[in-house]
Amino acid sequence: LGFPVMGINQEASDGTDVNALRRSGDESLVLVADDSGHVKIFNAPVACRFAAHRAYLGHSSHCLGIGWLADGKRAASCG
Repeated sequence: LGFPVMGINQEASDGTDVNALRRSGDESLVLVADDSGHVKIFNAPVACRFAAHRAYLGHSSHCLGIGWLADGKRAASCG
């Protein structure tokens, strides 16, 4: 994934918890879908370890996909 998003993994993560990642059109935000059913929003770049973020639980299990809607202000997830 690289340097610009190296802070998306949480402390207890084994590195395989992230299922999808999308940057916003203006590249100011990063969406992450993970195995715990969370959709997380980070400010970009996410270069520091264990970066601050907002997490939203919307899935009972793995969240497998995410994306920004055409307006660039809203997102959708599936899983």
